[in-house]
Amino acid sequence: MLPALFQQISLNFMTMFILFQLYFHYKERITSKLLRQIIIGTGFGIIQYICLRFPLTLPDSSMPIFIGSNIFILAAVYGGPVGMFIALVIGQIIMKPGRPSQVPAANDPNMIMPSGGPVEISSFQPIGGMLANPDLFIILFGIVAVLAYRFLPLKNWQVWLCLNILFQIKLYWMLGDTLTTSLIRCSVEIISGALIYYYVDYMHRAYQSKKQLEQLATKDSLTGVYNAGYYAMASERLFAEAKRGKSNLALLIMDIDHFKHINDTYGHPVGDQVLKEMAGLLKHAFPGRHEIVCRNGGEEFSVLIPHRDATEVTRTAEHFQENVRSHVFAADREDLSLRLTVSVGICFYSEDCTRHQDMYERADRALYQAKHNGRDQICYADSHLAISS
Repeated sequence: MLPALFQQISLNFMTMFILFQLYFHYKERITSKLLRQIIIGTGFGIIQYICLRFPLTLPDSSMPIFIGSNIFILAAVYGGPVGMFIALVIGQIIMKPGRPSQVPAANDPNMIMPSGGPVEISSFQPIGGMLANPDLFIILFGIVAVLAYRFLPLKNWQVWLCLNILFQIKLYWMLGDTLTTSLIRCSVEIISGALIYYYVDYMHRAYQSKKQLEQLATKDSLTGVYNAGYYAMASERLFAEAKRGKSNLALLIMDIDHFKHINDTYGHPVGDQVLKEMAGLLKHAFPGRHEIVCRNGGEEFSVLIPHRDATEVTRTAEHFQENVRSHVFAADREDLSLRLTVSVGICFYSEDCTRHQDMYERADRALYQAKHNGRDQICYADSHLAISS
């Protein structure tokens, strides 16, 4: 039994690793919370499929052991009610009578077989099968699981353990197995389930830690937009794509006019508030998935804009500048009503740009020209470093 148990758990772990790696890889592209829950529920349903298709059998028991049979309880943690329901549906469909047996032959030394020899899975009832309506029992138990995770003042693993013990007590009551058989079933299912729970929790925490480290390394702590370090990496990557002819590329550099006066007059807390609100206006103006808003330092921001032509970029920059003029900064402070302007320099990729730094230097010169012309302007750098407004 132990070799078969080890083989089954290894198969589950390998499946979970592959599914979760795929999910984490594409998670950032999935913006819908409902779609995420559906994908998580489907993944746990696939894991439950493997658990239910390869059971272990015990002598003198009316039902085999299903490693990880209560995966749907775990699905409630990460996929919510939707994920749990999908995992339940997949499990119940698989366990309907008439499915081909995956129970090994009686001479398999790795398995403990019933005294009567090999048994078809279809001869077993689904989980809860001794009840008048096993499907209803599973659904009700799933609802209890969701409510328990939502409202009980316990850690997730404590709720999971309580629910599994409750489930095993229910099995003992309805199957009528001996105490020894029930203890074996309970031990195997809970211990194997605990390993699965720990593994899923470990992968989830590792992913969260990775995202937190990435955020610390790439995001500006004050405004939440990307920092100068990330700008350098993204600029080099997008410049290489533009040079290969895969996309257009524009660089916008923006500076808040007379920002030093704000800090000197109203203090740094007000200045920080202005920076946060300006970052929000930039993200609202350039919301595209491929558009990268960065804070280069101080009151200077930059935006890398691929896949858009010069007309679109110009129109968006002008609209952003109008939004800044009409926006009231630090409006939550009763004694303030700040109206600000910004100066903008824009450079479009051209073939005579040999390095990504060239675009920054040209956009920066255009920004300087906008300030020199009286601020609150947009200036453009052409391919010959000449400045046009």
